[in-house]
Amino acid sequence: MIYISPGFTESDLYMILKIADEIAIKEKISTIILDDKINFKIDTLSLKTKLKVESNQKKLSIKSLFKNFFVLIFYSFKLVNFPIVSSNSMINNFFHSVWDVTRIRNRNISNNFLFFLYFFRNLISCILYKSKIENYISAKKFEYSFFSHIVYYQRISYDLFNAKYKNVFFEGNFGLGKQLKKDQFWFFNFFNKYSEIEFLVNSNFQKFWEMRNLGLGYYEDSKLISSYDDFSIENESNVIFLHVFDDSPFMDINTGRIHKDYYDWFISTLKIINESTELWYIKLHPSSQRWGEDQMSIVRPLLLKYANKILRDKRLNIIPNKVANLKIIKDAKRILTFNGTIMFECVANFKKPISISYSIESILDCGIIVPKNLKDYSDALLFDIDLNITITQSENAKKILFIREELFNLGEDFSLEYLYRGDNEKIRESVFKRAIANINTNHNKIVYLASSIIQGRPCFNSKYVK
Repeated sequence: MIYISPGFTESDLYMILKIADEIAIKEKISTIILDDKINFKIDTLSLKTKLKVESNQKKLSIKSLFKNFFVLIFYSFKLVNFPIVSSNSMINNFFHSVWDVTRIRNRNISNNFLFFLYFFRNLISCILYKSKIENYISAKKFEYSFFSHIVYYQRISYDLFNAKYKNVFFEGNFGLGKQLKKDQFWFFNFFNKYSEIEFLVNSNFQKFWEMRNLGLGYYEDSKLISSYDDFSIENESNVIFLHVFDDSPFMDINTGRIHKDYYDWFISTLKIINESTELWYIKLHPSSQRWGEDQMSIVRPLLLKYANKILRDKRLNIIPNKVANLKIIKDAKRILTFNGTIMFECVANFKKPISISYSIESILDCGIIVPKNLKDYSDALLFDIDLNITITQSENAKKILFIREELFNLGEDFSLEYLYRGDNEKIRESVFKRAIANINTNHNKIVYLASSIIQGRPCFNSKYVK
């Protein structure tokens, strides 16, 4: 059987079901199980394989619940050491899921006692969820599994599937990924494993970077290059690049990080720069509004509480979320972020960022500063440090962006578009109609992707397939 998780957008689910159907035909698999409801007519798919919808049909195993309860409650008393609760990665990932769910449901709670009350309530619900998933997969055999993401609750089920089954994939930036080992995903492993990828990257990353700087990249945030042409920051000032607080920081789990999540990082940063004599800016995230997040409603009370001194001295300003990153990077002195695309954009432009969570340094050296403790972080923000980037490091950052945003991005092949929680139904319906028309007329690309998955080969954007 083939398993498909909840959480896909309609367009992405349509593509995944088509790929799964083609895999099932080639591998003689009789059934595709969808663990979610379908919001479009199944007939439009024209599937040749039986599709079984099993949303919310998981039963609880008392035995599994009993075991999980005592083990996980025991480890919960080690939360003081979070993000490292256990040396066992599955247990550690489980607590990241609980933390994720707690933060997304209670993002305005600044009181630690209240947060942990909610945390333990969500701990119980996550234990119940884990027990149901364990019972669910104990009686089933899935040859292939596809997950829409690997954060929140779904990190728990992904880890359980990944521990039992071989072919477990997840979608990210319209690419199909597979976690091969801790904190490394398959497109970066394939960079070293397949010479064809190295050739493709070396042959195309410079052209990709030129197009991206013109605002012609496929990645959503890179399309903002031409906005706010007249905006600039004062030279040699420092910039904090925010993330969407409602988004999860745990797609890549780096247990060596010094801050728990976006909130913990931002508050800690404000406390430190409140003692700085330099000029600072806070850059709002370009997609925050489409997420339905009013970032200033989150940022404003934190500034008043933790950055009153630097505010009073007028050394802290806000950059609108629609200002392109490149306009800021070129004039900035220090650039701070938790993780993400901005790290590589900085290095590509010969600016060394200070980042909290970064997990692929061992594959391609980008020279990103990752503080090992709070003192190192404070010193990096308050005192002069080496911020130089080499040509090789700059090129490596461009290569990583090319791999992430272009080489493995299937969105361009099927007219898939980024959708966010704040997008209305009209936008979603329009995106879906364009996508299914493209998917249905490009069956050859579906066949290629299915064959690549079966053969254990990377799934390229079709323009890079010979």
